[in-house]
Amino acid sequence: MHDPRVLLDPATDAVRRLARRGFALDVASLEKLLAARNAAIHRGDDARAESRRTATSVRSASADDRPALVERARELKGVIAEAEAEARDLDAQLQDLLLGIPNLPADDVPDGSSEDDARFVRGWGEPPTFDFTPRDHVDVAEGLGILDLQRATKLAGPRFVVLRGKGAKLERALARYFLDVAEGNGYT
Repeated sequence: MHDPRVLLDPATDAVRRLARRGFALDVASLEKLLAARNAAIHRGDDARAESRRTATSVRSASADDRPALVERARELKGVIAEAEAEARDLDAQLQDLLLGIPNLPADDVPDGSSEDDARFVRGWGEPPTFDFTPRDHVDVAEGLGILDLQRATKLAGPRFVVLRGKGAKLERALARYFLDVAEGNGYT
């Protein structure tokens, strides 16, 4: 996720770089949302500081002044809760906005918004041709019973894998092979 300060910094030239990818960064909305979030945080911090001062004053106040200070402390709790809720809501909006912004392209990347705009730089060899429809490696591994994605999702969440049987043995064999070859090449 992007840092909004980097996107708003003129030195990064984020608006122009994102435009090269076909993305129009709404700087005004980003600045407005960031300012509103910062104002809510600041309002909550100020109320929290005043609440601490009021709590200290309550202890040393006379019996006549104490009820007004206690009432003010209650008001400040409400202000703090309201400011924190507003800051959380604005932070969620800011995060949604930032997650929708693509990565900034490097200067040597061609302009465009899809792979159709990319240019072929170099290739090696000929792509293989098959007399059958190739299957995805996940389908092959699940068909062989060496991969269990459903169990992995239950154990660790999405994008994890559980290797079973020969799949687990293959994983350990590859790690051992790497260590043997690396050790033979001076790896310690």
